[in-house]
Amino acid sequence: MKKCKYCNKKNIEDDFCSDDCKNKGERYFNYWKKYKYFFGLIIAISIFVIIMQVALYPEYIIVSKILTLGLTFFIFPFGNAIDSIGIKNTVYIVRTISTILIILGIVSIVFDFKWPLL
Repeated sequence: MKKCKYCNKKNIEDDFCSDDCKNKGERYFNYWKKYKYFFGLIIAISIFVIIMQVALYPEYIIVSKILTLGLTFFIFPFGNAIDSIGIKNTVYIVRTISTILIILGIVSIVFDFKWPLL
């Protein structure tokens, strides 16, 4: 029993249950192939910025992590749960969590909330 890679419907014979799911799934995989190295580069630059920020402004380290992760995963909603819950649900969950992170980061900046270092 196979599942559709896009919408996660069961009892299908192919990787996708319809042409619409196939088109959306292929578009997602092409997007991933096109931007996976750029995604890795952004994560590497973010880690470098966070390390530099520890030396300069240690009280804002958590805010920068929250905003960086939120923005990165909102733009590039890549997740590894595609086989278990499908592309559609994975993108929805990743974008929902990243939106919460972005809002939390903006609220932290607006109200000048300084997260304590753990």
